Order: sequence, then structure tokens, then C-alpha cells
Amino acid sequence: MAIIEQRLTAMGLELPAPLRVREGLRMPFAWVRVRGNRAYISGHVACNRDGTLAKPLGKVGADVSPEQGYASARLVALAHLASLKRAVGDLDRGRGSGRGRTAMTFTHSCGRDLTCRRPGRGMRWTCSWH
Repeated sequence: MAIIEQRLTAMGLELPAPLRVREGLRMPFAWVRVRGNRAYISGHVACNRDGTLAKPLGKVGADVSPEQGYASARLVALAHLASLKRAVGDLDRGRGSGRGRTAMTFTHSCGRDLTCRRPGRGMRWTCSWH
């Protein structure tokens, strides 16, 4: 077992199976594209160990609690790692550097939706009301 997978196991975490979609549905994109020595990982959803969609679904603050949102984010990160492992074969193969773009939508206590984006490493979050 690879070092990264050993660390995940020691933390009580397990990489999930690929996302299970309904029969005949084909995703119009690749979860991971490898170009040279870089891997580009698409957006993922939270999924259970068996690849089923993890619940609850919704916006943090309106439909799910912050704790549930945190747990869902952890499942998304594990889904990213699982897809990367399927694409490159070994998680220890990489050097561990990365850059990401993130977006989250929250419902503020006033009832309005707030979308926050972080365009890349070292950049500030920008938020806008809906």
C-alpha cells in the first residue's frame, strides 16, 4: 500500500469507488486528464465508499449545517484522490503541489444566497449576493 493510502487508513479514511450513475448515463467529461507531468481534476461530488451520492444535499446554512458541509467537503476531497489514483495508478507518484479554483454557496442568516469563489492559490475569496 502506498504511503498516502497508509496515512488515509491511519486516519480512518477510505477512498471511494467511482461515482455510480444511472444505467446508460455517460458523463461528457473526464474526471481526470493527465497532460505531461500534470493532472487536471474536474469538479466532483461527495460520494460514499460504494460510489453512491452522499447525502444530505443542499446549501450550507439553509439545507445543511456547517458540520454536514464540512463532512461533505471531506468526501469530495476523497473522491478527488480516488479519481487521481485511478488515472495515474499511484498517489505517491506526485510531488504534492497543486492549484485549485473553488466555489461555495451559502445561505446567509438574512435568507439571501452568498456565493464565494477563490480563483487560485494565494488569492482572496470574492463573495457576491444573489
